[in-house]
Amino acid sequence: MGKRFFGVFFTFLLAGMVFAPAVSAAQFKGGESYVLRSGEKISENLYVAGSDVSVEGAIEGDLLAVGGVVTVSGPISGDVIVAGGTINILSDIKGDLRVAGGTITVGGRVEGEVIVAGGNLRVASGAIFQKDVVLVGGNIVVDGMIKGNLTVRGGDLTINGIVEKDVSAKMSGKVRLENKSAIGGGLKYSSTNEAEIGGEVKIGGTIVYDKIIEGVKENVENAKIAMVFGALLKILVVLVVGLILYFIFRKDTEKMVEEALERPGRKFIIGFVVLVTLPIAAVISFVSVVGAPLGMTAVFLYGAFMVQGVIYAGIVFGSMLHKLIFKKGEIVSWKTVTVGILLLGFIKWIPILGWLIGFVFFLIAFGSLLELMLNRFRSR
Repeated sequence: MGKRFFGVFFTFLLAGMVFAPAVSAAQFKGGESYVLRSGEKISENLYVAGSDVSVEGAIEGDLLAVGGVVTVSGPISGDVIVAGGTINILSDIKGDLRVAGGTITVGGRVEGEVIVAGGNLRVASGAIFQKDVVLVGGNIVVDGMIKGNLTVRGGDLTINGIVEKDVSAKMSGKVRLENKSAIGGGLKYSSTNEAEIGGEVKIGGTIVYDKIIEGVKENVENAKIAMVFGALLKILVVLVVGLILYFIFRKDTEKMVEEALERPGRKFIIGFVVLVTLPIAAVISFVSVVGAPLGMTAVFLYGAFMVQGVIYAGIVFGSMLHKLIFKKGEIVSWKTVTVGILLLGFIKWIPILGWLIGFVFFLIAFGSLLELMLNRFRSR
């Protein structure tokens, strides 16, 4: 798998687990390879990671799969989240589909929404997607049928299938509509050149073309590169600081993480309450001369714990991942610290969902740090 897809690989590994039901309601599988053979059935959620993952049987729940090569061809009654290098999704899926990787082929019948991101993407011939579809990638080919709206971002786009509603595309490369394609709604697209539209193509709505000027395109690309570099640098800094904190305050870190994993709901509530109420209390304290020093101290501690919360959120995340999948060995180690901070850092890149996941683990870590400090203060 290419290096550029490691971020996506890590991003989706536990994206669905944060809001997953109890561990007893799911199966966790890992190893060099995993196969759910045709005719076999799992009557609960399945979370699996491996270099080679093949799901041919039925799953009466959600599927979260991560691997170098992932093939899913059995029927899924819930949502599907897949990340990896080479991915083939040919299942009938009752829920939503989320895919990220290198080379991706999606087909079958999907009743929920579809979001696919990666390098080379293809919506296979015969695919039927009932709702809206979002595709982000370098080279995108649509051969199937999309009954909702199609939103596309990336390099080159070729449509050789049917989109029953509107198509919105912002592409840095070419846009092609082959003769077998049809769009029931309108076509709105941005590109450096006008789309290549076959003579037999049917478009029900209007065509709106927004030409991308080369100079503007280069500036936009440079800005995107700078943003990505800055985000990667931030993750690296958090990782270095996290490892330093772990090695210097190892016992405290282990204790804090263990308590966070034992009662994550309690820590979340504590973190949320303090996050909201402490700034208000500090502002009120500034009104009086006597309370001003106390308010300044509270603001300082508030900021310090927030910074630590961002760092320890990844550590808690990595430890929870290790506990859920392996169920043995050291819950907190330099490996779980590294994997957790990297995972959570990349997960935050996911719009909305990534932010929510990061915020949840931040509050758990924030609450754990606050309670640990309060308990030590009481014991003195």
